Amino acid sequence: MYGNVIVSLAVILMLELLPSAPLAAGLGAWWTLCLTAGVTAAYVLLVRVVFLWWQRRRAPILEAETFHIFHSSLMQRFIVGGGILYGLILYWLGWKGACGRFALGNSDALAGVLGISPFLFVLVGIWAACFPGSRVSGAGLASHLWTQARLYLPVLIPWFAILSILDLMGLVAPGLERKIQEDALWGVGTFGALLLLLAWTFPALVIRLWRCPPLPPGVVREYLEDFFQRHGFRYRGIFLWNLLQGSISTAGIMGVFPGSRYILITPSLLSLLDQEELEAVMAHEMG
Repeated sequence: MYGNVIVSLAVILMLELLPSAPLAAGLGAWWTLCLTAGVTAAYVLLVRVVFLWWQRRRAPILEAETFHIFHSSLMQRFIVGGGILYGLILYWLGWKGACGRFALGNSDALAGVLGISPFLFVLVGIWAACFPGSRVSGAGLASHLWTQARLYLPVLIPWFAILSILDLMGLVAPGLERKIQEDALWGVGTFGALLLLLAWTFPALVIRLWRCPPLPPGVVREYLEDFFQRHGFRYRGIFLWNLLQGSISTAGIMGVFPGSRYILITPSLLSLLDQEELEAVMAHEMG
């Protein structure tokens, strides 16, 4: 989970902060578009070739659970490579500058979506290129793509929402927008308020997008609730984390504020640990 969040944040930061190379200014917008499309398509094709080679070698000798773990790790490496490629596209091809030459009006949201579109294309291409087949994954291609997309939407949706709020602010209260842009104190205050809003809503959004069911009533839930109560640790709920077809054994605590803090535990971890070991894991996650 954290790798997906880090990659998504890195892509957004590169879009906002990474400058373009001086040579990129000489390229026209359409040349930049064509080169970007060609480079991203070539990378996705390379990913497909490498994945098929890897699958032919590994699938016959790995158990299903182990295959899912290695498959996820390989795909994560491809995605990190796609993030690096996106940074090179921004710098050497001047993609952000080219986006500014397309007719987008003054919409920050539209500019943002167009700005990260090369990475989104690479991301979806990697998911499709690394689809191991319905017999191995237990799901079709569309389900596989949606499962992967749900890992990134909790970051991309709030980012798009913030840009949309700024667009709406420019339409409804242009004077306030100018004040935020010109006055550093107003700018920092607005940015801080949006971050607090994001910190509050992000965990609940993740729970819904990942379709995490509540931990059913029973012995495990009772002693976990007792454990958190004894340590004065407040939270909103305890949920099952069905990560990567249940092949990963892990746990996590998500959320800064008690009212939007959630405990996540994978079913496989619950089946592996006894009460004392599970409490040790929870104590570690609590910090």
